[in-house]
Amino acid sequence: EEAGVELGEADYTFPTAQSILQSGDTIEVIRVSSEYRFEDEEIPFQTVYQQSDELVLDSKAVLSNGVAGIKRRQIRLIFENGVQIGEELEEEWIEQEPVNQVIGYGTKINLGVVDTPEGPREYWRVVHMRATAYTAASSGKEPDHPSYGITASGRPAGTGVVAVDPNVVPFRSEVFVPDYGIGFVGDTGGGVKGRWIDLGYD
Repeated sequence: EEAGVELGEADYTFPTAQSILQSGDTIEVIRVSSEYRFEDEEIPFQTVYQQSDELVLDSKAVLSNGVAGIKRRQIRLIFENGVQIGEELEEEWIEQEPVNQVIGYGTKINLGVVDTPEGPREYWRVVHMRATAYTAASSGKEPDHPSYGITASGRPAGTGVVAVDPNVVPFRSEVFVPDYGIGFVGDTGGGVKGRWIDLGYD
């Protein structure tokens, strides 16, 4: 105080202000200052799906783009006599909320026409599938079994009866398979799952 040295709010001395001084003692003044650093962390956006009657069935399109959010942190840098001695997180907050990406999946049905050996037929969906073939003899039952050659629909296995996952193609509906012809979805098959069609042959 006699020297006219003023201490800031965070400054301190060594020895402390409560110490008893002797003649010739040196008082060291520690100047404490702060600076602030801001750090941004990206918050990923989510992708959501919604029906769109403007998109053709089985098609998808981005209806609105997603925007990442921002989480911001305020970090206090602490200096003593101009030398950084540490830092501490003072505050963090959501500076910008993320915006979801919206992908539409089509529900619009467009009827098409395909030429078949039985004449033109209308269709409403095209599905690309893995194709395999089976006969009554390869269905896993012996010829003397009571259910030998009988499909899930009750029809006998053979050309024109196909096995498809009913979650993909409705049971007892009809499909047209290029180079095979029209198939009646009369069988399911224990292992036929997803986009897989097992074509029956005599």
